[in-house]
Amino acid sequence: MNRLVGDIRYALRGFLKSPLFTIVAIASLALGLGANSAIFNLLDQVLLRPLPVKEASQLVLLTAPGPDRGSFEGDNSERIFSYPVYQELRDRTTFFSDVIARYPTRTHLGYQGQSESVPTELVTGNYFEMLGVTPLHGRLISRNDDLVKGGHPVVVLSHRLWMRRFGGEPAIVGHAVRVNGTMMTVIGVAPRDFFGVVVGAPTDLYVPLQMKAQVTPTWDRLEDRTMHFLHIMARLKPGVTATQAQSAIQAIYIPIRDADLAAMTGSKSERFLERFKQKQLLVHKAANGIPTFTESAQTPLILLMVMVALVLLIACANVANLLVARALSRQKEIAVRLSLGARRIDVVRQLLVESILLALGGAIAGLAVASWTSDFVVASIPTASQAALDPTLDPRTLWFGLALALITGIGFGLLPAWQATRPQLATALRAQGGAVIGGFRQIRSRQALVVIQVALSLLLLMGAGLFTRSLVNLRKLDPGFQTQNLILFALDAARAGYPQPRVQQVYETIQERIGAIPGVRSAVLADIVPLSGDRSVHSVTVPGYTPKPDENTAPDFAVVSPGYFRSMGIELLGGREFTAQDQQGSRRVAVINQTFARYFFGNENPIGRTFRSGRVDPLDYEIVGVARDGKYDNLRNETVRFVYLCTRQQKDLSYMYVLVRTAAPPQAAIADVRREMASIDSNLAIWDVKTMESHINETLFAERIVAALCACFGALATLLAAIGLYGVTAFSVARRTREIGIRMALGAGRSYVLGMVLKEVALLCVLGLGIGVPVALALGKVIETQLYGVAGRDWLSLTIATAILLSVSLAAGFIPARRAASVDPTIALRYE
Repeated sequence: MNRLVGDIRYALRGFLKSPLFTIVAIASLALGLGANSAIFNLLDQVLLRPLPVKEASQLVLLTAPGPDRGSFEGDNSERIFSYPVYQELRDRTTFFSDVIARYPTRTHLGYQGQSESVPTELVTGNYFEMLGVTPLHGRLISRNDDLVKGGHPVVVLSHRLWMRRFGGEPAIVGHAVRVNGTMMTVIGVAPRDFFGVVVGAPTDLYVPLQMKAQVTPTWDRLEDRTMHFLHIMARLKPGVTATQAQSAIQAIYIPIRDADLAAMTGSKSERFLERFKQKQLLVHKAANGIPTFTESAQTPLILLMVMVALVLLIACANVANLLVARALSRQKEIAVRLSLGARRIDVVRQLLVESILLALGGAIAGLAVASWTSDFVVASIPTASQAALDPTLDPRTLWFGLALALITGIGFGLLPAWQATRPQLATALRAQGGAVIGGFRQIRSRQALVVIQVALSLLLLMGAGLFTRSLVNLRKLDPGFQTQNLILFALDAARAGYPQPRVQQVYETIQERIGAIPGVRSAVLADIVPLSGDRSVHSVTVPGYTPKPDENTAPDFAVVSPGYFRSMGIELLGGREFTAQDQQGSRRVAVINQTFARYFFGNENPIGRTFRSGRVDPLDYEIVGVARDGKYDNLRNETVRFVYLCTRQQKDLSYMYVLVRTAAPPQAAIADVRREMASIDSNLAIWDVKTMESHINETLFAERIVAALCACFGALATLLAAIGLYGVTAFSVARRTREIGIRMALGAGRSYVLGMVLKEVALLCVLGLGIGVPVALALGKVIETQLYGVAGRDWLSLTIATAILLSVSLAAGFIPARRAASVDPTIALRYE
């Protein structure tokens, strides 16, 4: 320990004597280590960190991939089930200690005259008990709160909602709040770190599942086997694995599957029956929760982690180069210590202590880089997911940064330390003043490190080019409507307590009042906003079209108000759009898109043709218009068959978006829209207020994060490589000063010397490119699925990246090359 303390003191004194070396080394490592810590912090929260519940490793999620029929309300049809299926699984399984179900939605929460829309979960009575969550205040929902349909008006608040809306006042427990117009009692507050079972989708309010009719007033269907809406999770009994549970559960699932088949309406082909009877219930480990957000965030985060790892490797190579140069300048000191009896291991330990201290200094300085990077990434993701991701560096991230610093400190310090302790003692001791330049081996080591830096920099620059071009291609896409000067916000009059006959009137009033605001051109309604990722899919039957066995003829649907197409700038290629005359009781009408028309009618005119949709009460619709194709759920997907229905002809209206077209830039009108909505009904909460441009940016959050950070990391890597190349060139020029003087004395001109040095710089760069180009092309092929409109082997991106590296490398080498060309031969010939 005394020796270690002595080594640390000696190293710190040495750093103070070489401030420029210390600053450059620590700054290089701070950039690499800080970026790694930031991305790990987010990767840990999204992919690695288990849910803050009891024994999260025992949690599993159930899915049933394969064909199915019915109504689906959720993010993924494979992992949502009906309530009867949940009941049968809960009551029949013996290898799960418990089974829970949940349904995410939104509710209007009113308290003391103020209302807001909050993310809500309908949960079974055993939800908190199975997860092992304990209340912060009061109690949580129990089995006794989920027995009678509509008979348990109680709620549990999240810690976030409790602090924001109720000021963290424990006395709120026992008081009543209004949920969708129904008075419910607050019975407890969830713990601070519990946000639900879906990372990226925090829940603010928990309500018993038996209160579904009050939470979803426009549809109940709790006992309907064909209504799929519940996620089902279970806890394995001790000693039971997920594989064992999956094998055992199939016997229980067979009668459940048969009951589902019997409940289906309509004809079923032999192929469908065969595939449906082969369906199995799958059991997935769910220690990290339900992977709704993680599925979209996983690949971008892993790509970013790979990128920052490359940046760290480049930084390590840069610091290793600095340490080699520093060790060579200390060869006489090292030779003296070895001659006086110091063991080689002692000197190596001393040099490793120095490199580890540099790494720790870089880790500490990198905290600022990590904080900035985390803030940037979290700010770039959709607003709804930001609350579940904390940019603050937690202890797990700090321990990761510390471990990474120790590993890198040893990694980049070992080679210089090993080389420095192998000097030619006689030569080193004869050297003047310790100015030992080093031999051929040391030069080659430093050049090899520069070649590696150039190769890794090319990978990052290539990635930056690919992801930037992909993002540009997506932003250039025509979504099929005009995105400028457009505001959107969501509301739900039915959940605000309005009876269904009044809901239609409320929405029409909102349209008229918002449309009359100065500077607003129009206001229209839609239950699905373009590019939101939301989908409403229903099967159709078209007279004259005979579907093939198991053919999926179901198009996407949206309900929109009269004037929607004109306001949104969607071109009608034939027929008309909806008007005020399209009312309840009149002939039901629909507008279809080009893809629907081509699919079902070929080259025939679809205007005036009909189709039927609906399972329980099928309805006939007359096609009155054909709209130009556009992008519906996201910019990447191919155009789907799409049908628009009129709001005035719908029996029940619930969740709707209001889309406001303004004459001027829309940001200024947002405040006016909020004031007008408050004057219409202060209890009618609105949410998701934003411009269409912001909405589109949110849909491209992954592409924007990857492109921006890859460009930053590519520029950083290139800068580090340039510093390394400058150092090696300057070192080489200093070592060859006498040789250069002789050449100039024999007649070599300044341009010759300048070219000679730059050729060596170019050679190192070309060697790095020779390694980097094939690797970049191979990696480009690997990430091709994440790109849009650009091939992984994109020669334009590769050419630009190569040109940047060559230019920066020659610029970095030009300064020492010019210095070499300015050498006075008489001074150089006396140089030692």
